[in-house]
Amino acid sequence: MSQKVILILIAFAVVVFVMKKYSTDDLTPLQRSVSTELQNYGFADVDVTTLSTDQIAEISQLLHSNKGTAQITGTIGAILGRDPAN
Repeated sequence: MSQKVILILIAFAVVVFVMKKYSTDDLTPLQRSVSTELQNYGFADVDVTTLSTDQIAEISQLLHSNKGTAQITGTIGAILGRDPAN
């Protein structure tokens, strides 16, 4: 991994940790955002609280990329190790 990607992942991990510490519910804002987007890509049954910080960061970064819907869906599937629910 490049140094830039590692720094982004570390930044996301810090944000997740800080937001989790001060959150009043079970999901951080980043988890909530990823959860909402996972529904849009056919992964509505995924419990984001079971995902690692790295998986959340990778998915979030992917969702903000300029990749097409099919490529995003396929990459999310690869990150999660499964296909979207039909």
